[in-house]
Amino acid sequence: MLKRIAAIALGSLVFVAFAQGPTVSPVHGNGTDQEDSGTSSASVDQRVNLHLPPTVALHLDVSELVFDMRHIGNTDDYVCVYGALEDADSGIGYHGQRQWLPLGTSYAVNKDWTAESDPTIEILDATGIATSYPPIEIGSDGELLEDSKNHFVCYQTFILQKFSNISDWTLTATRSGEADFDMYIQDNTYCSFNSGATTGFYRIGVGDTLNLLPDDAGLTNGTTGALADDCGQKGKSWLDDLVVIAVKVNGDTYGDNWADITYTISAEVPE
Repeated sequence: MLKRIAAIALGSLVFVAFAQGPTVSPVHGNGTDQEDSGTSSASVDQRVNLHLPPTVALHLDVSELVFDMRHIGNTDDYVCVYGALEDADSGIGYHGQRQWLPLGTSYAVNKDWTAESDPTIEILDATGIATSYPPIEIGSDGELLEDSKNHFVCYQTFILQKFSNISDWTLTATRSGEADFDMYIQDNTYCSFNSGATTGFYRIGVGDTLNLLPDDAGLTNGTTGALADDCGQKGKSWLDDLVVIAVKVNGDTYGDNWADITYTISAEVPE
């Protein structure tokens, strides 16, 4: 009986502990004391100051992208497609940077991006899907399919989140590393993704630094919190971007061919 009473008492204490929220004590002595008196009315002034240090930040939970040709055709992480033999110049430029179509392929929004669903993309203008490495495909008649031995391009996507409480910020990507395979990158802001707008599919070489954001200042001229409210992410301080990376698989050396991408958000603090 005593054990049961003790258990009930302990359970009550735990309930009280969980029911009680955070506590805060009164502030004393900040600023000059205010005092007023009158026959029927008295007023005192108080300033409420929310001080925020200038801050920019990035959050990336996918620190390694893997295009493993041992699993080509058997994974949902990436898709590989055949296209033309050469890249195509789209003729569209952003910040003086040329937009490219890897092997003539491109992608489009495949469905809406919402808080409850991840975005997906649809690969366009592919001439076939690459499902084997080295690339080769035999038809139902037992004969080699034309052009199935060609090089191909693989697509993969992920979410990058950015924060800035300073207006007119920039987002760049810099490539380093040993491998020199062809790689392409595009950043799609949450604000522009569902509208079908593009920011430019750039070819990024070793040592290149690219501006990933479009020229439209409307996507960068406020804090990320204010922009989130304007483009369907109301209540969020951070903004989500869908980054698409494509790599061309050709006559590359066996083993790990690695490249590093450094994403940088920066802003100039007004004096």
